[in-house]
Amino acid sequence: MQDQTPLLCNPRDFVLDLLNFVAEQIELAKANPADQLAAIDAASGVIPALKSRLDDDLKSIFGIILQNRFDRSWREEWDGLAVMEPPEEFRKAAEALYKEIDSLRKAVVAHFT
Repeated sequence: MQDQTPLLCNPRDFVLDLLNFVAEQIELAKANPADQLAAIDAASGVIPALKSRLDDDLKSIFGIILQNRFDRSWREEWDGLAVMEPPEEFRKAAEALYKEIDSLRKAVVAHFT
């Protein structure tokens, strides 16, 4: 296994910043269907960074909450969300994902408290 580059910031803040970015992209995609593909693709781009930086406890929590959007098939799950139609179905899925992100924020804060 390759050595990781040391974090240059507080791990809690790093993870929360990434989760906030994902939440912002979800809101952007919900607000403008023309941005759905790009916004969800951008949001999914944080998954590898999260996987490489989370400790085992947080990885387990993320896996439980995000399920297939965090495990080995994460790319397919996010790609499916990015092209989901009709817009009403996407909005429903995006709102559920937004709630999951909120749950993850709370779990991260609790983990580092």
